[in-house]
Amino acid sequence: MAVEVLDEGIIKVLNPTGDVYILAATARGCAFGEDMTARWREVEACQRRDAVQGYMNTYAQLKPEPKNKFDPQAIEVLACGEFFGHMGYIAKEQTDAVRALARYAGCDLKDIAVQIVCTGDVGFKSVRLALIAAT
Repeated sequence: MAVEVLDEGIIKVLNPTGDVYILAATARGCAFGEDMTARWREVEACQRRDAVQGYMNTYAQLKPEPKNKFDPQAIEVLACGEFFGHMGYIAKEQTDAVRALARYAGCDLKDIAVQIVCTGDVGFKSVRLALIAAT
């Protein structure tokens, strides 16, 4: 496997079965209200495969928000699955890089896998993420 660093800090991992693109990102506004924190905790528990209620189907997903009155380029982070709802936003200075990641992989934002990198971030205003897309 070969690794190549592309613009915007995107890493491309060359793989015979399909290339993988990875980007480190930050979600902000993640701790406004207990509901949002609960969603982050549920996604994190499902990633670890030890969700308390036994369901393993809650995950984070990206969604463009062109009607956002503060930033028409905003990308929302949503909880999907057993838990559902708003979790925060991709940091404003990283939205172009996230869109570039989707272009490189030839996919929609919703098809990018969102992984929590540091579980200690859950419950704070910012959460570090790894965004992964494959061709």
